[in-house]
Amino acid sequence: MTDYRNDWPGWPDGMATHDAPVCLPCARAAARRCPALRGRPVFFRSKAHPIVVVRGARYTPSPQGPVPLGDITVGFDDPAIRWTIAHQLIRKLTDCMIIGSSPEQL
Repeated sequence: MTDYRNDWPGWPDGMATHDAPVCLPCARAAARRCPALRGRPVFFRSKAHPIVVVRGARYTPSPQGPVPLGDITVGFDDPAIRWTIAHQLIRKLTDCMIIGSSPEQL
């Protein structure tokens, strides 16, 4: 993940992300191969990372059947989730510990 430690105190605690969690060996491989991790990467552990919302295609009912409205980010307690086909899970990172900013530090 890109390093945004200056965004708020305690970053990345409380951050929402669609990035999938990876194990340590995979993090090393990803850091070498993934263009998104070039530049200012940071590696951290998150003890808790529950799925809190989903991103997906929102539909509405009509006499002819469901009609697409576009993409939406919606929480599980929102009634709109019943009309949303999720394509991305969003997790909230909590209890994080930064472990390095290069693959060699892992």
